[in-house]
Amino acid sequence: MNKNEKIKLLADLVAIRSMNDNEEAVAEYLAAFLDKYGIESEIVQYAPHRANLVAEIGNGPPVLAFSGHEDVVDAVGDWNTDSF
Repeated sequence: MNKNEKIKLLADLVAIRSMNDNEEAVAEYLAAFLDKYGIESEIVQYAPHRANLVAEIGNGPPVLAFSGHEDVVDAVGDWNTDSF
């Protein structure tokens, strides 16, 4: 990925309204993104609008696991612009 592609990925992720238990859209976006690079993934839905994304690259040791949040806390306070 070049620098502009990385910036677009980040901007797209920030633009997704994933406040408080609404991470399904992020999982769907990332699954489509990974698919463009031939990386298979699985969306595991466990409640309405709630989902985890599981992806694997390669097999065997060493194994690296990454776990992160796909949702954000609702933006509170007075904003001059849309926080997303």
